[in-house]
Amino acid sequence: MMKEEGNLEWVGREKRRSTLRNFNWFLLVNVLLALYLLLQRAQTFGERSLSSLLRGAPAICGVVLLSALSFVAIRQLATRGKLASWRGAVVCTLLLALCWCGVFHHLIVSDSINLLYPLTLGLLFSSLIAFYLSPRLFFLFSIPVLLVAIAENIFIHSAFSLVNLISYALMLFLIYSAQSRLEQWFQLAIERE
Repeated sequence: MMKEEGNLEWVGREKRRSTLRNFNWFLLVNVLLALYLLLQRAQTFGERSLSSLLRGAPAICGVVLLSALSFVAIRQLATRGKLASWRGAVVCTLLLALCWCGVFHHLIVSDSINLLYPLTLGLLFSSLIAFYLSPRLFFLFSIPVLLVAIAENIFIHSAFSLVNLISYALMLFLIYSAQSRLEQWFQLAIERE
């Protein structure tokens, strides 16, 4: 019994350690997606000046800034221990989700709705890869992003249809089943070790 409790603690520590390592990659993906949106905005609106481009997209700039600050914060918190790093990752994940909600609102209001679905997929699958061992972080990021994408698409653009409903249901099924498979593979690797 005591050995099994020790194994469970070790598995929990390994999950957190792996998730924190994946967090840096997730931050990079956030920056890359935000930079893509800035380039898309510059091309669409013919923005020539960097300052007007950045002023016109505060939520997108917020994602880049928050991602960079999160990287630094997690590094600093690592000196205080794994628990501090973990708590920092939770806060940073929630703040990033809220920034992306702002980006989605901006995209929908500015009629860039064609970017919404692929961006949602990219964010959800990248969060799945980074947080597959931590359902808490995965859901903390994905639920606000998904709810805003669906709600604003339906209510602002009146884009409710059976096809849209099926596409979002299919996306949820794929993400949930992929998360389960990835976690099972991790458990199998731990058991073999």
